[in-house]
Amino acid sequence: MDSICLSYASALASIIKENKKNNKEIIEELIAISEVFDDEILKFLYSKVIKASDKKEVLKNSLKDVDEDVLAFLYVLIDNNRINLLNGIIEAYQLKDKENDGIITINVKSSKKLNEKELIRLKKIILKKFFNDNLDKEIVINEIIDPSLLQGLVIEYQNKVLDASLIDKQVSLKEFLEK
Repeated sequence: MDSICLSYASALASIIKENKKNNKEIIEELIAISEVFDDEILKFLYSKVIKASDKKEVLKNSLKDVDEDVLAFLYVLIDNNRINLLNGIIEAYQLKDKENDGIITINVKSSKKLNEKELIRLKKIILKKFFNDNLDKEIVINEIIDPSLLQGLVIEYQNKVLDASLIDKQVSLKEFLEK
């Protein structure tokens, strides 16, 4: 997960909490907005030629029934040229929301599907490496099959990565041998 997306997701969470908004409704509104953004709208919003004030004016006129905090958040993204990260921010926010509900989601890349015994062992490793054996939340593993990994795993949680894959070692060995 991109650390910039996590930062914006945290800022969004603070705004929602400070203004006592329903976080589920806010995130649903952001998802609905991101789904409406077609290629033409995205080109317009991503354009470096069009002024931020013009982009905000179009959003304001197009999204009349949108929560004021959602619109203000979109304005911040436009001002900082980060509107292209909207989907990543939504994903990061949803992960943070799940964590608040007691569920930690960890992405695990492997070359093949892991069996139940491997998943149990992996959860123990994750608990030790990422949480120092101190976690009172459920760990959910999001398995990602990546055939480019010959063996081993790549474990990702927020902006932390534990790479125990053979491909990483092979690349390093190849670079070493080429020098």
